[in-house]
Amino acid sequence: MISVYDFGPSTHPETQATGASPFVRIVIYILRYKKIPHEIVTIGWSDIQKVAPEIGAAPTVLKPTPKYTVPFIKDSTTGKVVSDSVVIAEYLDEAYPDTPAVFPANSIVLHKIFNSDLAPRLRGLFHVVRPKMASYYPKEYQDLNPSSLLSPTPEEVAKAFEKAKEEMDKFHQILGGGAPYKKFVMGDKPTFSDFVLVAFIYRIKFLYGGDSNEWKQVQALAGGWVGWEVDQLSKFIAL
Repeated sequence: MISVYDFGPSTHPETQATGASPFVRIVIYILRYKKIPHEIVTIGWSDIQKVAPEIGAAPTVLKPTPKYTVPFIKDSTTGKVVSDSVVIAEYLDEAYPDTPAVFPANSIVLHKIFNSDLAPRLRGLFHVVRPKMASYYPKEYQDLNPSSLLSPTPEEVAKAFEKAKEEMDKFHQILGGGAPYKKFVMGDKPTFSDFVLVAFIYRIKFLYGGDSNEWKQVQALAGGWVGWEVDQLSKFIAL
């Protein structure tokens, strides 16, 4: 059994079962994809810096002082404790070789390059969505991170969605343009970058609603490829 540590509790019904942090959701989706038994262990925001080193998790930030972040996992089968979603995914491929690989053919560098290109195209969108998500986080988190609750103006939200469309239209051209691209990042099977995209983008659906104009705009990004990705991976998102 793998224990996945997340901060919480979240008051949003969906994130209670899929992880409050999008980085935690990446790991949960991958575990579901690999069909590896797991559980979510919820700890307080201020307890992360205490619990992580107690169970042997490595810090994810070293300077100026060591800092611990979720997710980190503890694998009761191997006794291993692993931090950081990328490192965890790499570990799961190595420790469970009979499951589908999320870094096939030693492609971890390729995925880092892909995500370094995609993330800036969507960063503004995630920035305006953050306060809506943070409102569901524990009061402890809100008190320690008051800036996370500063709501953007309607004009700022509209501008962020417009900018995301502009950037993802450019990305659509990289994918080939024309008809909706209907393949995962590395072809016929989902890999790490697909789960990263869906873990971050799907929160717009559960925050605004599947019938909302905001979600319809997101589904249409990159010529409909983003919506296609979410549809394909929905069975790993479902509660």
